[in-house]
Amino acid sequence: MKRRTHALLLAILIPTIFACRHPIETDPGQSPEITNLQILPEAVCGSAMVSFTLSDPNNDQIDWEAKMNTDVFGNVEQKSGKEASGTTVQDRFKAATGAAHRNRVKLTITARDNKGNEAQPAEIEFFVFYPC
Repeated sequence: MKRRTHALLLAILIPTIFACRHPIETDPGQSPEITNLQILPEAVCGSAMVSFTLSDPNNDQIDWEAKMNTDVFGNVEQKSGKEASGTTVQDRFKAATGAAHRNRVKLTITARDNKGNEAQPAEIEFFVFYPC
């Protein structure tokens, strides 16, 4: 009986002792932000400039991605990147020119810092047409 009690105590205490030796995870910090998303001109025939600013309160590096709700009517040239906090990203949207079209499209920017904290996605809708 005494051996069982000792074995049980050791089974409980050994993991507890090792758990106490490892540092407790620290708060990963705050999430990055995507601000000032814009496209100029807002009605696109040919191409337009997309820009947005990435910031992180912890000054972490930020991974970002740009996705269109459809790429049938055009797409951005640069679809992802890694930037320092405070960077304003500029990208070019090129409208499709294969056939006549007039459509509203949506661009969504997502971002996360190197600790895995995700920003609130930023979205912008705009009008794309061809021919000009």
